[in-house]
Amino acid sequence: MLEEMENAVWLYMGKREWNPEQLSNLAAWCERNRISKVLLHLPLHARLRIENAEEIRALIDSCGAQGLEIHAMITTLVQRVESRSDLLLQDRDCYCIDQHGVANWDEPPLGKLFLPDPSHPLTVPTISAACRDIVEQFPGLAGIHLDFIRFYYYQSELKVDIRNGGHWNSLLKPGEPIRLQTADGSTATFFIGEVNRAFQDPPIGRELVLQRTYTYCYCSRCLSLFQQSSGVDIPVSLQDTPAIAKWLQDHAKEPWLQFRASLISDTVRAIREAMREHDPAKQLSAAVWYNAPYGNELREEPLVAGSVYEHFAQAWWEWAQEGLLDFVCPMNYWLKPSSFGKITQSQVVQSAAKVPVYAGLLRSAEFPIERSDLELYKQEAKSAGARGLSFFSYDGWRELI
Repeated sequence: MLEEMENAVWLYMGKREWNPEQLSNLAAWCERNRISKVLLHLPLHARLRIENAEEIRALIDSCGAQGLEIHAMITTLVQRVESRSDLLLQDRDCYCIDQHGVANWDEPPLGKLFLPDPSHPLTVPTISAACRDIVEQFPGLAGIHLDFIRFYYYQSELKVDIRNGGHWNSLLKPGEPIRLQTADGSTATFFIGEVNRAFQDPPIGRELVLQRTYTYCYCSRCLSLFQQSSGVDIPVSLQDTPAIAKWLQDHAKEPWLQFRASLISDTVRAIREAMREHDPAKQLSAAVWYNAPYGNELREEPLVAGSVYEHFAQAWWEWAQEGLLDFVCPMNYWLKPSSFGKITQSQVVQSAAKVPVYAGLLRSAEFPIERSDLELYKQEAKSAGARGLSFFSYDGWRELI
């Protein structure tokens, strides 16, 4: 049992039936583990909320009767859907384009991750209105919790043994695309980085390296807005997206990073304003990361200073210090207790004591944490100055504590 700390928990309704027994179990678990905030995942699309409105209200009412704050957790700038009809924004132009010039609408990661472009004039107003609709539909909510309030980023690399590739090897040329497709129809275009051949004849290869950098957004609108706001002129001789992306990295990296971060920060401000207009008492909070890409310790890689800002455009400490957030939940997942403590301490410092920090702790089948481990994480969070832990998620923790 956790004592003294005030904690939060992420909750996904899932496919279970939230009957009185399930609600009672949740309430008892929250009381036992000093939970004060429940981050309940709700879809942005109104139709999906309406379909489950009765069950959602029952859960909110049950938690509210126990004195718990319920915050609607939304996936802000990454929409994961099984069908495009479930997207909040239906216009192809509302979605990002990566540095290779590949449109997210055409090739969503996993075949279902759609990335709204915050520079599109419809995106932020539509998301802000959806947040306002959520708290109007469910007045028992304490506020909105922003998940995925960032640009998507991942640098993928595939290494293929082409020793027995035969004459096909001769078709491989650096820089050219190779499109992969899985059985469910999802596609991903990779680009040839290296081709290592042993012999041309007989056709014996060594290794093929395929690369893809998922970083955003390089649409013509973003590039135009960047030039207007920064005063930086991209050479008109650069016509293709990869060449422009390389030029920005080599010649205008800092202004480009500032522009991207401003788009994310402006999204937070717009949602905050929409909430204040509806009800100033409603809270706004956010889930943030500690490294980009996350999970570096699993890959035995060091933390990269400034990577959250550079790759995710997530200047969350500025949101906190500006008064846009009421609390923050850093997702300090897949870390050893000592690393967890150091990272949490740095985040408390970054917040400048403007908002409470609930250090996120994940437990899953792939990353099991036992009771003895939990006590270590708890002590690290307390020593770092965190208000408490943020458990990800209820289903991962409810059988342990």
